[in-house]
Amino acid sequence: MPHPPILDLENCASALADATDRARAGRPLDDLADSGIQLEAVHRLNQLVPGATTTLNQIPTALAQHGLLLLRNVPAADDTLLILLGAVAAPATTCEANGPRLVDHLSPAVSGEERHRAQNQRSEMLLHTDASAQQAPPDIVGLACVANEGNGGGSVLVAVDDIVKRMCQDGQKRTIGLLQNDFPYIHPQRTERPATLAPVLRDLGDGHFHVRYRKENLETGKALCPDALTEDTWAAAKLFARYLEADSRPQTTLRLQRGDYLLFDNRRYLHGRAAIDPAAYRLLKRTYFTHPTKVQEPVR
Repeated sequence: MPHPPILDLENCASALADATDRARAGRPLDDLADSGIQLEAVHRLNQLVPGATTTLNQIPTALAQHGLLLLRNVPAADDTLLILLGAVAAPATTCEANGPRLVDHLSPAVSGEERHRAQNQRSEMLLHTDASAQQAPPDIVGLACVANEGNGGGSVLVAVDDIVKRMCQDGQKRTIGLLQNDFPYIHPQRTERPATLAPVLRDLGDGHFHVRYRKENLETGKALCPDALTEDTWAAAKLFARYLEADSRPQTTLRLQRGDYLLFDNRRYLHGRAAIDPAAYRLLKRTYFTHPTKVQEPVR
């Protein structure tokens, strides 16, 4: 899998950052939770920095064509700018994984500190899609790098189309089982909630798929809802996991550097990361975006 397309903002980053407060028109950051206000702010940003319009228009084009984009030289300290850069493609949305914030901070625990969120652990993070146990996972994930000092923490991206293609090439007929609507997704730390029932794959036609997957959510769902699916259908999920975890899987690997802002389609790509060295310091900011005309996957 090739490296994601790169869009360097070096020539307009300072001007964009200087204009973000005016683009908000004096409103507090929390007001940007309103998609209409976001769109107004994006419009004002284009007016305030007209030289950046052509560059910003490349963001939705790249995401539509490739499903991912790496922005370089982004002032990651500016939360408003992170929101508006993604909002060029789709409005930023709050999500339970981020709490009430549009921008969440992700940093591994330091020695002696206990953190339960998976993204705050230093161990390897397996391939997954974000917020798979929620009724409507975000369409796009944005990860902005504030700092990445020390060893480890490399990001991994895998296109679901590549995995399905490989499974079909190997003659795996169980792929069709992943289209079943009744896979139960339950977050391991929220077992008091009912399962979200949805397929692992949604067939878009012409060899393209959307994916919803997190191994631990499905394992928890199976433990609490053992009769939700047949053993053959569960076997399809296990087979999918084996292909995701295979050393030969087609993947993109990159180590985010300060000022990098990775945007990718949460429905077309699974993502994970390598383990983070105990002495390393890594701080990312995560923002979610969802298309207002999103076609919902069948869930119950």
